[in-house]
Amino acid sequence: MKYLTLILAIFILAGCKGSKDTKASTATSKKATSESVEFQNWFFEAQTSKQVEDYDRAYAGFLKCTEIAPKNSSSYYEMSRIDFASSRTEQGLVNIEKAIELDGTNFWYRKTYASYLMELGRFADSQKQWEMLVKQDPSDIEAYYNLAACFLYQEKGTDAIKAYDALENKIGVTPEISYQKERIFLLSNNFDGALGEIDKLIESYPGEMEFIVQKAELLVELNRAPEAQKLLEDIIAHEPNNGMVQLQLSRLYAAQNKDSQSFDALVKAFEAPEVAIDEKIGILLRYFSVSEFDAEAAENSAILLKIMDRVHPEDPKTHSIYGDYLVRDNKLAEAEERFLRAVDLDPARPLLWSQVLSLELELGKWKALLENSKRARDLYPTQPDFYLMEGFAYMRSDQPAEAIKTLSLGKSFVVDNPMLLSRFFSTLGEAYNETKEYEKSDQSFEKAIEKDGNDPYVLNNYAYYLALRGEKLTRAEELSKKSLEIMPGSGSFMDTYGWVLFKLGKYTEAKEYTEKALTAGLPDAVVLEHLGDIIYHLGDVDQAVQYWEEALKSGGTGNLTQKIAHKKYYAE
Repeated sequence: MKYLTLILAIFILAGCKGSKDTKASTATSKKATSESVEFQNWFFEAQTSKQVEDYDRAYAGFLKCTEIAPKNSSSYYEMSRIDFASSRTEQGLVNIEKAIELDGTNFWYRKTYASYLMELGRFADSQKQWEMLVKQDPSDIEAYYNLAACFLYQEKGTDAIKAYDALENKIGVTPEISYQKERIFLLSNNFDGALGEIDKLIESYPGEMEFIVQKAELLVELNRAPEAQKLLEDIIAHEPNNGMVQLQLSRLYAAQNKDSQSFDALVKAFEAPEVAIDEKIGILLRYFSVSEFDAEAAENSAILLKIMDRVHPEDPKTHSIYGDYLVRDNKLAEAEERFLRAVDLDPARPLLWSQVLSLELELGKWKALLENSKRARDLYPTQPDFYLMEGFAYMRSDQPAEAIKTLSLGKSFVVDNPMLLSRFFSTLGEAYNETKEYEKSDQSFEKAIEKDGNDPYVLNNYAYYLALRGEKLTRAEELSKKSLEIMPGSGSFMDTYGWVLFKLGKYTEAKEYTEKALTAGLPDAVVLEHLGDIIYHLGDVDQAVQYWEEALKSGGTGNLTQKIAHKKYYAE
């Protein structure tokens, strides 16, 4: 403030130097100087308050300025800006209009006023202001755009065209202006006018194929396909490798059911590196579902995939779309290689990592799953799915203690996803069961069921572990029964239910469900041994031995040999 006062003092002294030494002039000068200093002080304070976003204090300061100097326009202008920022639109208009009344030549006041009127939807009033602004400063490009916009809002297309023409005369032909005019011409059914705008772009930007393609597209939309085809074929006659034109020709031929010509042009478009890979991906995605049931479409998509693989070998999208096709065709090992290549090229796409890990989980590649889930987790340390995959990998690698560490950390990153949290707890339940921490195992399974009580696999696994231990068998029966209600045809679930019933001494029912498990296509060693154990307790020793022998042939271990040799049941 002291610097401002000093400057003002210098101006005051300079102003006083040549004045007549009369009492009247001295009094007038002192009064004007006093008002000027007071105004400047208040204005400076108000601007400072505005800068620190203390708008109430700033507004009060500017208001005081209008009292000190009612004919100074800047105070009203500043108040109008605060009014509009505070949604006091009517008062804002009053203040900006007062500022213009006091200083009608100020370009920025009128421009702000015109913008306010546009925001309020008063397009006719705003139009008048923009027209004045264009006359006041013909070099202001924004004013022309806004004037045209006001005409468009009032559905005055012809006037909008004139505004764009005036702007075009200033800055030359540009795609932005031509596209706007094209749309206006199309809305008014002036198709030749619309085509004329594209022709101007073609003439102004020679060699830009984009505009030629756009003209062909417009001709097709106007049901003038033969003209579009001739336009494109004339170019192809001189530039046969022009991918963008070949792509448009392919679409034209397809619309006329010329499938062979369409595909030939499409192949050439795929061969062209300048055709964006996203265009090619979009085409392959359209082929995706059709090619699963259509042999010709499948052959064509295979050709296109190979071309893209050759033309864009270093683009992760190439390998990603290739991987999607391979997964669909159940070529999982090849798909895994493709997705691995994709993540090597672009590690910053978590969805690709998820694809890799899901495939390795399905393929049972536990070592690879462990290695890649760690890589993914290092890149995305707050993504819970990768911790879960790592936990699975540790479990299948007989490292339950490591699984517990990873899963315990990973579940802390789960937010608003009860099903995912349930999977963490259920896998923890399995891990704690392996480390024989049975109380923690049961607690984890119960938490999993609390989060998602309808996951049949969680219900089945928990019931089976309880049955193996011979604990909480009533709870095990309840859980196993519910899993079967959700998935009644599961042989594995039937075997679990049969084994729970066996542990409860319900041998007849246990035999029924275990036989159903075999019928459902689950003749593995464990089920065969279970059925032998049940039949033994029903009193048929010879048949029990037969099932034990079948279990041994199927790869069964444990005390099967002892059971067969002594024709006697031995608990595990």
